[in-house]
Amino acid sequence: MKVLETSPPLSAKCVTAGTADIEGLIRLRKLLLSDGDAHYSATSSEEDLAWQLHYQKWLLQKLNEPTGNVRVVVIHDEADNIIACATGILDERAPMPGILNGVQGWIQSVVVAPEWRGNGLASLLLSALFSWFSARDAGKVVLQTTPAGDALYRKLGFKNSGEDLLIKIL
Repeated sequence: MKVLETSPPLSAKCVTAGTADIEGLIRLRKLLLSDGDAHYSATSSEEDLAWQLHYQKWLLQKLNEPTGNVRVVVIHDEADNIIACATGILDERAPMPGILNGVQGWIQSVVVAPEWRGNGLASLLLSALFSWFSARDAGKVVLQTTPAGDALYRKLGFKNSGEDLLIKIL
């Protein structure tokens, strides 16, 4: 699927998620984790329920740490339903070129409700996270993408790292 984003609707505002947004965040993230065929998708109803319960607990903790290393941003529609979300995580690594302080940003779970795709909402979410990362002196931002999101991320300046992503389940 090719992603073509236009300008976001004038009423679209990106805000930091709060605990009242948890149900909507789980609903959107289910598009990635419950109904997908990626390595991170649930393979049984038990696994599906388990990630949702753990994600809810994680959100309750992280959303109540406003100065922490996680920022979840959301966009609501006119009826106050969450229609888009993204998560930013600050990660401290050993210093390297481009990240002398070791602070790197990670973006995950960028999800836009299917009926709202192509309206610039993902770009709006990422712009908010870029500002948050910059304010915390992150030297680079990294994300993992699917073919559906690749064009958007490249348009926003992301480049292929030249490395393969390897995963080992422990």
